[in-house]
Amino acid sequence: MGARGYYISDPGSVLTFPVGELFGSNPIGFDEGDLVIETERGKRYVYKQFSRRLWTLKFRVSEVDLQFFRTLHLAVGGQETPFYFVEDASDSAGEAFYVRKEQHFKPTEIDQPGVVGGVEMPFYEYTLELTQEPTEGEIGA
Repeated sequence: MGARGYYISDPGSVLTFPVGELFGSNPIGFDEGDLVIETERGKRYVYKQFSRRLWTLKFRVSEVDLQFFRTLHLAVGGQETPFYFVEDASDSAGEAFYVRKEQHFKPTEIDQPGVVGGVEMPFYEYTLELTQEPTEGEIGA
């Protein structure tokens, strides 16, 4: 699988993530929304409302690469504006998922600096959480 990326509205302008996610990320999760009705005798009726994908992607980045994720956060206003997430930006026919990111931007500086281009600088851990959204065409009346 190639690098992950995103775009706001133009599929031809995919911005690829500057680094790959760390091991321990959870790129395959699902959120299930069920309507449960229980009778007075305890019989339950479960009606599936929705199922959506979840991605929890963990990154360790330099101060320079952290700016990419901060720019993404500012561009979409946290969770305000949905955008398209591309699992494999190198695959032009790959699927793009309509998603929202987590509300806050909370990178954590790790206790050991790294070296980039011969310059010592702080490194950060950042967790990007994405939740699939239905597109306008998928919302039923």
